[in-house]
Amino acid sequence: RRACPFQSAVFSCHDAMAVCVDNPDAQLAARARTLVCDVACLAAAAARTDVDAKLAMDLRAWMRGDGPALSELLAEWAEIRREPMRFRHACAQTMPDGWDRPLATLATFLADRFIDPCTIGDTYQHLLQRPFGQSAGPCSLREARKKQGSFFTPMRAVDLLLREVPLPRQAPLPMLCDPAMGCGTLLMAALRAWSAEGIAAGDAVAALHGIDRDAEAVRLARALLFLEADGVPVPDQFHVGDALTGPAWNDAVPARLPADALDWPAAFPGVKAGGGFDLILSNPPYDCLLYTSRR
Repeated sequence: RRACPFQSAVFSCHDAMAVCVDNPDAQLAARARTLVCDVACLAAAAARTDVDAKLAMDLRAWMRGDGPALSELLAEWAEIRREPMRFRHACAQTMPDGWDRPLATLATFLADRFIDPCTIGDTYQHLLQRPFGQSAGPCSLREARKKQGSFFTPMRAVDLLLREVPLPRQAPLPMLCDPAMGCGTLLMAALRAWSAEGIAAGDAVAALHGIDRDAEAVRLARALLFLEADGVPVPDQFHVGDALTGPAWNDAVPARLPADALDWPAAFPGVKAGGGFDLILSNPPYDCLLYTSRR
């Protein structure tokens, strides 16, 4: 599939960042994906003057080279979104020398352009399959994603699901959860469907919940939902973890949980008190072998 101009600009930035590193590894590759998508979100927020005028000014100053550092911009962006502390680690991480220039070039290209949040999420999914320098070829990346069951949902599949699923479109809204949310594509589609019916963005966002094993995807989903909701704060109801291996609503909590297991009652206490979720909307992982002991 041919990339759109936005994706082409992101891919060029991503590849230029790889050139700046002598021996790129998986950790640097993940950091590059994160920063590219963070800058895209910053540009999308700056183009929407109703989000925050100061952020737009600071971003333009950074692009000129006479403003705050990118880490300060990311911290400001996290503060505006009221990001939970556990998701703010990306702000404090240092960048390799040379990464600031391609990121600023990307931001300059994106300035004053409307960027659909779903397009940013889709681009992150493509970056997961894109080699970062010589650190990993397409084959090894595909194998790693297959091992984890990390296959993301294209928009055409999202549209099909929303046509087939009887999504209630009037208040009170159902408590909806995607236990394999990725970048939140299905959740953003539900938010759009509800907004089209005249439901307030705050009420719609409050009904959305999600889980995923990819911490950066969850963090990005929160930012994209914030943009999709035109700056409405996103509640802390999107969690990193394995939705299959933790205790369910009425299960006894074992003395030791697997490292990535999700404790459903602890993650969603309000939902448990209300009797559980009303609707599960998801495209769960597939083609992933699960040992009998973990089924």
